[in-house]
Amino acid sequence: MLEIKKITKKYEGQTKPAVSEVSFSVKDGEFFTLTGESGSGKSTLLRLIKGLEDADSGEIWFDGNLVKGPSKKLLAGEEGIELAHQDYNLFPRHTVYENIQYMIRSLTNEDQEKKINELLDIFRLQEYRDKIPGTLSGGQQQRVALAKALSGSPRLLLLDEPFSNLDMILRAEIKAELADYIRQTKAAVIFVTHESADALSLSDQIAVMKEGTVRQIGSPETIYSKPITPYVASYFGNANIVTIRNLEKLNISATKEVSPEAKVCIRYEDVELAEEGNAMLYAKIMRKDYFGSCYRLEVRLDRLKLWLYTNSPIIKKGDIVPLKINTEKVHLFDK
Repeated sequence: MLEIKKITKKYEGQTKPAVSEVSFSVKDGEFFTLTGESGSGKSTLLRLIKGLEDADSGEIWFDGNLVKGPSKKLLAGEEGIELAHQDYNLFPRHTVYENIQYMIRSLTNEDQEKKINELLDIFRLQEYRDKIPGTLSGGQQQRVALAKALSGSPRLLLLDEPFSNLDMILRAEIKAELADYIRQTKAAVIFVTHESADALSLSDQIAVMKEGTVRQIGSPETIYSKPITPYVASYFGNANIVTIRNLEKLNISATKEVSPEAKVCIRYEDVELAEEGNAMLYAKIMRKDYFGSCYRLEVRLDRLKLWLYTNSPIIKKGDIVPLKINTEKVHLFDK
C-alpha cells in the first residue's frame, strides 16, 4: 500500500541530510512504528509521506500513485493520508465537536453524530465537545487532534508522538482503545515515538532510525531479541553490552570464532540471582534501585558491570551474590 524507495531530504543550512536513502514498505492494515533518538529524521519522513515536503531524491508510492511534494501540487498533501501533527493543527475558533466534524461534513447528520460521539468517547472528550481549543490543556488538544485525524477514516494514518502530552494513566487507556479502533477500521498506521514500550506493544513492524537512516527493520520480537547493532539493543533499554573478551569473565564461551572486541547483548532479565549450587559466578552489588514491581541491581565482577532485575527485597548494596546467565539468550551482534 505504501512503498518508500531510497528517499532523501536535506534542509538548507544543514551539513547532513535529515533523511538519507530510506526504504521500506507498509501493508494494508499494518501498524508500522518509526522509533529512534531525537533528530533521527522520523518527523521529516512523515511530512514527506504526507506530501508536505519535497524530497531531494527517491520516490514514495501510495496505492499505486506517486506522492508529489508541494512544488508539484496546487494543494500540498496526499488524499487518503492523514497526519496528526505534534502542533495539533486545530481550528482555533471552532469547538472540539466542529474540529472533529470537519472531515465528515459530507455525511448525513445522523452518521456525523454517530462518528463524532464514537471518537469523543474513545478520547474522553465528551465534556469538552463545546469548548474551543484555546481553553484546553495540551493533552486535551492532542486528543482532539487524534480524533480529527481519525474522523475521515484515512487509508493511512500518520501519528507523530501522539501520546507525548498525556498523563500516564490516561495514556495507557487511550493507547489500548486507539489501537483497537484503528485495527477495526483496517487503516494502516505509521507511528512515530520515542517510547520503546509503545513501539514494542503496538507494532507489527518497527524501523529503528539514527542520523537520518534506518538501522534495522523487523517485528518487535526480532528487534528486541536479535538486534543487529548495540545502538538498536540499547535503544530498547535493558541491554548489557559485553565484548567477547569479557565473556570469559562470565564463564561463557563464544559460539563461533570472532574478534575479541566483537560485542554481545545480554538482556537484564537473562541475568538472575542463583541458588548457591546453581551459580555460574559471583558478583558484588554496587547499586539497588526500586522500580515498584522489581528492583534493578548493578553488579560488578572486577571491572565488568552488569545490570539485572530481581524481586528480592533482602539483598543490599555491598552483598556478594551468586548469579547465573541464560546462555541461550546471549546474542552476538551482526554489526
